[in-house]
Amino acid sequence: MRPVTIENADVSATVSAADGARLTSLRMGDVELLVTHGGEPLSWGCYPMVPYAGRVRDATLHANAREYDLRPNSGRHSLHGTVFDVPWETVATTTRSATFTTTLGDDWPFSATVIHHVDVDADGVTLRLVVHPDEPQPLQLGWHPWFVKPERFDHGC
Repeated sequence: MRPVTIENADVSATVSAADGARLTSLRMGDVELLVTHGGEPLSWGCYPMVPYAGRVRDATLHANAREYDLRPNSGRHSLHGTVFDVPWETVATTTRSATFTTTLGDDWPFSATVIHHVDVDADGVTLRLVVHPDEPQPLQLGWHPWFVKPERFDHGC
């Protein structure tokens, strides 16, 4: 799976389906906005967090009056969902948009399909996450961007 680059005259976004449908690069002009590499999947790019963002303490989900064991990936806890470090399928690409899909996988006790759409337009980049659950379940979603630390900050005062 080769990364997909979508762009306009001012913005370029590269997304890797192999790396959890994460943005591996986001450039505005000549400026890279994201940390573009890292040893741990949790520490670089901008990746979808589904079916939960944040930490699930002790990797134990409490839902529907039951307890479910999740995959611990940060000590004894579980962070940022089940899809950030698994390959996604590339569904469609154009010069300015790309769509990816995956399921929540075996590390989540419920079934659902996730769609991640990335679009570059005249105003910048738009990211959309959609989850189609096959059954009632707790869901939370978002993105974790790792922005490059700026060399300087102009606050306009």
